[in-house]
Order: sequence, then structure tokens, then C-alpha cells
Amino acid sequence: MQVARCLTTFLLSAAFAGGHVTVLREQNGQYTVDLNVPPEGIRAGERLELFLRISNFAGSGDVAPSGVSCERLSSQIAMPSMPGMPVIMPDVRWLGYPGSYGLKTAFPHAGFYRVSVGFVPSLAAQLVSVTYLVEVLDENMNAPALPKPYWLKIDHEPERLDAGKPVTLSLSVWSREMGRAVTEFETLHEKKMHLIVVSEDLGSFSHEHPVLQPDGSFSEVFRFPSAGTWVFFADTAPRGSGEQVALGSMIVGGRPLRTRTPLPAVTSVASQDGLTLTMQPSYIAARRSMILSFRMRDSSGNAPMDLEPWLGAPAHMVLVEQDATTFIHSHPEPRDGQAVNEGLLSFQVRFPKPGKYKAWIQLKRSGKLLTLPFVLKAISEGD
Repeated sequence: MQVARCLTTFLLSAAFAGGHVTVLREQNGQYTVDLNVPPEGIRAGERLELFLRISNFAGSGDVAPSGVSCERLSSQIAMPSMPGMPVIMPDVRWLGYPGSYGLKTAFPHAGFYRVSVGFVPSLAAQLVSVTYLVEVLDENMNAPALPKPYWLKIDHEPERLDAGKPVTLSLSVWSREMGRAVTEFETLHEKKMHLIVVSEDLGSFSHEHPVLQPDGSFSEVFRFPSAGTWVFFADTAPRGSGEQVALGSMIVGGRPLRTRTPLPAVTSVASQDGLTLTMQPSYIAARRSMILSFRMRDSSGNAPMDLEPWLGAPAHMVLVEQDATTFIHSHPEPRDGQAVNEGLLSFQVRFPKPGKYKAWIQLKRSGKLLTLPFVLKAISEGD
């Protein structure tokens, strides 16, 4: 089956459903496909529906182009800057008129996404495809918080949670739209779930990989080192939804009781077991995609030669804002292997809002997993 290539791109404004929308237009041969984007833009972390209109301009003359009935239509969304992220497969629904469709989806991160649409017109035999480059904005931190598409349900045994004692956690990722637990997950960085557990003040950090159970829940035996409030970030990829983060929290009793303390001053150097990471001077701006780089040196002052891949990457970096609700997960790209060999780790990140962030860089050296913490501050442009 031959796939036609899209030829031109247009950006225009049009009336739609009583208001105005931004229309991204792709033309492929005789077919024009309009993707309607909300005028206020697309925000990360919000469930929304994008509208498609497929028209046939062939021989239309002065007559309005007609909608195209399709035998089938599908779409997938990928993030070019994160090639390891599973693709998003939007829910497609026909709106009752020829050529009119809705794409229900949620974009997990801010940045640029490639939205691909393929359809087979009823009167044609070949697949027609178009592709859009869509910018997604950061979460709206000023407006009342909208519920995230997924949330984390946490059950535990025993019922009483005490610091220092083992507890069996049963974790379920629930879809707000479907009103039920997700049971199918794609692999994300070699695991079905990356569970980040932090104390409310970000003083304690744990990165676990609960085991997927036959019923779609995840199981993990865990010990909370201290009493207090603990926050959970479940980084998963529900089938067809790309990478999503589900949040949860719980209060742990017993002793010792952790006293909430503010984050310390910004730190740019961290060491563990003879390995030192130094953050390269960087202007860290909120709401901007950027590269954070760290120089690695062993106890002899040389680039370490004994690093091992961990979870499919040379290193992983987790960032949590001091509000303990904003979460970022990044890792160097595989093509950066030469830079890693020369002792440089570079992470592409985007801080969705200004503030202090705690960062944990994890890497494997000679069979041992190291965790090196940093404190960073992202500022608003112009500050």
C-alpha cells in the first residue's frame, strides 16, 4: 500500500463551535486536513479532544469543499526530543459528518510533538498521511489545578504503617476518564513502572520497580525510613497513552518522626564512592527546554571508565520541585555515548515553573548503583 507524502503546511484562524480556534492545515494531493487547536493552546497534563476535518478540494471550484468519508482513520503522537517514550495512540471517534473526527488524548510533557494522521478515503485504495508539528505548553500553574488523567491508588498490608517496618504495597494506576484501573502497560526504560518515593521535604528518595501482577496492579515490599508524609510518583506508560505520571501520598506513623525542613541552598557538586559530579555553569530558566550538563571525575581526576548502562541509559535524572508535586524524569540520549566516555552527562529538561528543585542523578559503576543529589533553582525569564 503506497503512502502519499504531505506537501504543504498552513496556519490560519477560523470560527469553530461558536468561538475561534487555531487551525493547522496539511494538504496531500487533493485532500486537505485541518487540525483544530484550542486558541489558548494545548497544556501538558490535561485531557482534551482535538478536531480533524478532512476535505476534498478536487474540482470544487466556487463550491465549498466536501467532507471525505473514510474507511478508517488512525493517529499516533510522538515526541522527537524523547525517542524512547512510547508513542501515544489517541482515541479516535467519528463526529457524525463525513470527514469530521475527534482525537482524544493527553500530552504528558511540554514541548514539540509530531502528530501523524493516516486515513483511507472510501473512494480510494491507498493510505493518505499527514503530519503536524504541535507545540504543547507547560501545565497552567496559575489556574485552579485540573485533575490529571491518571491517579495512583495505594493499598497496603498491614493496615497500620510504621516507620522501619516492611509493608506490602499494592499500586493501581486509575484512568479518570474510564473510571477504572489500567491493566495494560508498555515498557518504559526497561520496566513497566518506575516508582519514585520521596519524603515531603525531599530529604529522602527511593527509586523502585514494583512487579506487575496478573490483575494489572503492581506489588512492592517497602520500608519507610521515618514517619511523616510520603509522596509517590508512578512513572508508567498505559498502553496507547505514552509516558504518564500518577501521583499519590500516604502518612506513616511511628518513630523516628521526620521534621519537615526547607531545601538547602543551591548545590552544584555531589560525590559518592570516589565519583564526583559537577554541574556546568548554566542559566536555568523555567518554561524553556534546555540542556543540563554535569562533568564526571573519578578519585584520580579522570573521566570514569567503569560506568555501566542502567535501565537502558548511561544515567537517569529525577527532579521534584519543592512543592513535592512537580516531577521530571530525564536521561542522556544513547547517541551521547562519546560525551559520556569523555566524562560528560547531558540531560534535556524543562522546568514547568520557577522554584527550587531537588535532583537525583543515578548511574551504575562497577555493578553498584550510585545516587547523587543536587539542588537547583529555575527562575522566570527576566529575573
